[in-house]
Amino acid sequence: MIIDTFSSLRERANEKRHLMENKCTVCGLTRQEFERNEPGAWRTHYKQEHNLWAYYFFLVHLRTRPPTEYTGLEDFVAECVDAKSLAWLPRHRALALDKRMLADAGRGVGGEGLVQRAGKVAKDR
Repeated sequence: MIIDTFSSLRERANEKRHLMENKCTVCGLTRQEFERNEPGAWRTHYKQEHNLWAYYFFLVHLRTRPPTEYTGLEDFVAECVDAKSLAWLPRHRALALDKRMLADAGRGVGGEGLVQRAGKVAKDR
């Protein structure tokens, strides 16, 4: 009984560790999506682009700054946080992948579907 419990706990811990090492907490994209075309892109993504500490410090910054001094972006994020909305987070989006998609579209790589998606990315900005 006790051995089964420890085994179950270890298995859950391994699953969590695997998820943390292979899926971005911020955008939800997987390591494979970054490493597919550019080895090492995953490390850059989670260490720089979607660094959890940067998001945390931004939220602390919002809580310590008077709301009357917010910029437009800070005001939007504060409203989302207060409403418990995740609309301010880049879900299934990453700068590295968006830039690569636009560059590929400019070179004609990937066919019409990629060009259409690149156009959508450009319009969203």
